[in-house]
Amino acid sequence: MRGRYVVAFMLLLIGGGSLKAQYPSVPIDSVQYVPLDSLLKADSLQGSSPVTIEDSRYFHYPTYGDTVVITGIVMAKPGIISQGARFTSYLQDTLGGMWSGVNILTPDTSSNAQATGITSADSGYVIRMTGWVDEYPRTSVNGATEMWLIINPVIPIEILDVRSRPAPVELSVTEFSEGANALKTAPARVKYSTGERWEGVYVIIRNVYVASRSVQTTGRTYWSVQDEQGNVLSVSDQGRYFRTGSESLDPNWDVPPVGTFLEYIRGVISTIGTGYVIMPLYPGDVKIGSGPPVIRADFSERQTPTLPQPGENVTVKAIVTPLQVGPYSPVDSVAVYYSVNNAPYTRLPMAKERDSLYTATIPGQPLGSVVRYFFWATNALGKSTSFPDSSANPYFYHVISGEPKIKDVQFTVLRNGNSGLQGLSITLSGVVMADSTDILGVQNLDGTTTPSRVFIQDAAAPWSGIWIAGPGVSTLRRGDVVRVTGLVQETAILGSAGTTRIYVSSVAKTGTATLFPPVQLQTSGYSTMANGDTTAEQWESMLVEFNNVYITDDDPDHNDRRYREFIVDDGTGPLRVDDDGNTSYSINPADTARGKQILQKGWKIGTLRGIFSQTATEYKLEPRTNADYINIITSVNEDHSVVPKSYSLAQNFPNPFNPSTAIQYELPMMEHVVLKVYNILGQELFTLVNEVQKAGRYTVTVDASRLSSGVYFYQLRAGSFSSTRKMVLVR
Repeated sequence: MRGRYVVAFMLLLIGGGSLKAQYPSVPIDSVQYVPLDSLLKADSLQGSSPVTIEDSRYFHYPTYGDTVVITGIVMAKPGIISQGARFTSYLQDTLGGMWSGVNILTPDTSSNAQATGITSADSGYVIRMTGWVDEYPRTSVNGATEMWLIINPVIPIEILDVRSRPAPVELSVTEFSEGANALKTAPARVKYSTGERWEGVYVIIRNVYVASRSVQTTGRTYWSVQDEQGNVLSVSDQGRYFRTGSESLDPNWDVPPVGTFLEYIRGVISTIGTGYVIMPLYPGDVKIGSGPPVIRADFSERQTPTLPQPGENVTVKAIVTPLQVGPYSPVDSVAVYYSVNNAPYTRLPMAKERDSLYTATIPGQPLGSVVRYFFWATNALGKSTSFPDSSANPYFYHVISGEPKIKDVQFTVLRNGNSGLQGLSITLSGVVMADSTDILGVQNLDGTTTPSRVFIQDAAAPWSGIWIAGPGVSTLRRGDVVRVTGLVQETAILGSAGTTRIYVSSVAKTGTATLFPPVQLQTSGYSTMANGDTTAEQWESMLVEFNNVYITDDDPDHNDRRYREFIVDDGTGPLRVDDDGNTSYSINPADTARGKQILQKGWKIGTLRGIFSQTATEYKLEPRTNADYINIITSVNEDHSVVPKSYSLAQNFPNPFNPSTAIQYELPMMEHVVLKVYNILGQELFTLVNEVQKAGRYTVTVDASRLSSGVYFYQLRAGSFSSTRKMVLVR
């Protein structure tokens, strides 16, 4: 039967061939491909991304896309997928792989739409079609690339071959999403950088559970699935075999109850407003199975003690229950696997202590040992599961001597940067380095609130700072020495990447102390580093400083500076600066109405300090107050057109000044130049210039807004030349 259709529709080429010839033929991956840097930016910005950031290169927002010719295998006969009053399907490139699928559709079901021949293109047909490229919806970063067949005038499809539908690509939920919202209907974070490449492609995802199920007044049922780590992926019901209500092609289909274990779900990947979805197409694309037991270890008695001493045994516990939905199978065995210093894992059987609580004892280890462990459970049917993910993020602890230090909590061997002690109780001491008057709670553009934060340190060394939160913390002030007891948590701010914190149950002030000096770093491209990269992670929640940085981007989010964040660079790579601190600086010109001083692209900041933090899944610097902005140089003008005959240092102008002034000096030859500012006691305040400069005339514009009224001195040293002058700041 199919052979007769092939012959019949080859005849349509007589009328449509001349029109088709005027449009370029391109592979589907050319239509779908989006550069990785754009997708990484979308990862960072999430829903606030520019709406065009993941659009096809052939689509021209906000109008229409280019018309092109593509070839591919039909994945579903029109009528299988419901997308309104139109004929629709998906094409997948015959070579398969990433970027190989796209949604195709007609604008209506008119006689012209039927004349394209699309209704006769069954699953497995290889067709060539002409269409124009679009994104739906156009006003969202979560737009799906699609191609509209040309029906006025009609350009018919060409049927080139008949094959079997391609096998699905094996993927996991984590290709598309991380975490879940409160209702488990959508992810906490969409992963554009790894998900976009599979849009329109037929995939299979194994070993997931029904996470949510909501019956609508229309009769349709919205649902989602999640993996064992709780990452959620929504399921589309546009495939009519998996739709409830009046459009269903299978009256016996119903979405399984929440908790049902699915051996697999197959379908094409598409997008909706909350991110990627999987769309089952044909019967058999969803297989309900008997799932393994469920393991829980999210309680503070999971591990005792939290940080053992040398030779001290550690008791670990887990709650293991049979899967309550689907074919019932009781728990058969439970074990803990542990590894010491990356050695092979050793299996320890766990005994039932009571009800569903299982326990085992890991033998004591020498000082400095790092012990990793995870739980394993099997049911009577032989279905097994482990928790947490042993390949990337197992539980772990250190063997210490004496009182715990912050680094014992912060140091991590996990890829995601999390502490191995999540959910456990710990007691720590430290000096408050930033208090709730430094880093304020702010209202975000999406309506959420970023909390005020308090940070403590117990050393000026890597892994030595931590965020503390909870009752009594807001009254602490910089320099307070505190002892806190609380639970170790990973808390995300505007994203899915967590910052380690202690949520305290008790806090005691035991004295006061001088703050630890800031750790001097280079910008190093921290803002481009992945979550958990130890190059950045080791400085989390610590006071750090960067010298001689320039503002290189005053609108990194491309949203008219609404986020008020900016990029600085000392030549070693970009670092994003956040705006949650209690400062009078801003990057947004509108903030002049709030009395803010506006920073400009190109300005130099002699020393920039703050708490090294992470928000919106990106490492950033949080300056606390104006005092963390030291020596803002609005410009350094160089004039090499005339070579001076001698060294000179001119009087600053204006003088007296408020708040900025210009200092000019001349060099007759290349020299290493140092220009510094001192107070009336001769104490160095900051360095304006410290670099080798060519012969010429230089003008340095200095912002002294953080200084109080008074007499100051500036000194120039260039080779053997030295000169000092006085300047007066009048408020």
